[in-house]
Amino acid sequence: MLEWIGSRAASQLSPRRNPSRRSGTRGFTLIEALCAVAVLAIALTALLQTYSRGLRAVRVTDNYTTARILAESVLDETIATPGQPAQRNGNFGGFNWKVSVAPASIAKTEGKKPAPIALFLVSVEVFWPPSRSIALSSMKLVQGQ
Repeated sequence: MLEWIGSRAASQLSPRRNPSRRSGTRGFTLIEALCAVAVLAIALTALLQTYSRGLRAVRVTDNYTTARILAESVLDETIATPGQPAQRNGNFGGFNWKVSVAPASIAKTEGKKPAPIALFLVSVEVFWPPSRSIALSSMKLVQGQ
């Protein structure tokens, strides 16, 4: 509703203002606040999913590193043990390992006596849940009898 301000002679028309609301200081509407919360929720969900994927990748990498170190350790121990290597298996902290030994062929030279050595292929395979594995192989020379 419009009201005359000042004298009627001035003929100035001005809308009546509510003194409790200052000009230029307007708050957020409910729709604006809800939209801001929705955008924030979507952004936080994406951020938390990325964080979760990163943690899962770290756990998988940690398991592969542990399995690799275990396989190297078992392989080194098997090769360093004197005599012919033997097949064996075991476990370590949720990781199961298996050592496989197979004779490897040595090329024979014509007219020469075979060398008094035997060559073995030593393989170590480490398994851990859920159905993951890693395998390492090496060769071992053993003096023949």
